Amino acid sequence: RAMVWYFFRHVREQFVHRMTHLDHGPAAERVWNMLMDTNLRSADCYALRGFLHMYRRPAKEDEALFLQARDYYEEVAAFISEHRETLVRDWLQSTLRPSSLILEVRKDLVFDYEGSRPVRPRIQDAQYIARVFAAAIQQYLVEDRPAREVALAAQEARFR
Repeated sequence: RAMVWYFFRHVREQFVHRMTHLDHGPAAERVWNMLMDTNLRSADCYALRGFLHMYRRPAKEDEALFLQARDYYEEVAAFISEHRETLVRDWLQSTLRPSSLILEVRKDLVFDYEGSRPVRPRIQDAQYIARVFAAAIQQYLVEDRPAREVALAAQEARFR
């Protein structure tokens, strides 16, 4: 969910910067709130999502705002469609993008088993695996990532 939230924050920055002719007022704020409601907890966002995607009717007093939001949402969708390649590339290559790392280790590599039941940890094996992970992460942070950033900067300079 965080990646989606940060991606839409990136899209919003680009959109607002480039689409200066649009009204980025209350209807726009509702659209961005809906797009960034990644945990689906907001009733306001649920109402707008229902209006846009499930043909639900808004409250009479909200109808004009929802119609403006629909128009703005269509502008955002068209912008993403038109600039998709650039938006995604810039997002994926951004050093500001949060990253996640998930490491899994099979239990049979760090535990001795009797039948299907783990009976004792294999401390030395677990420590060895931890050292291998730590060395790989260190290599990425110290060597691979900086080298990648230099290569990306050189690539961007060629396109300017």
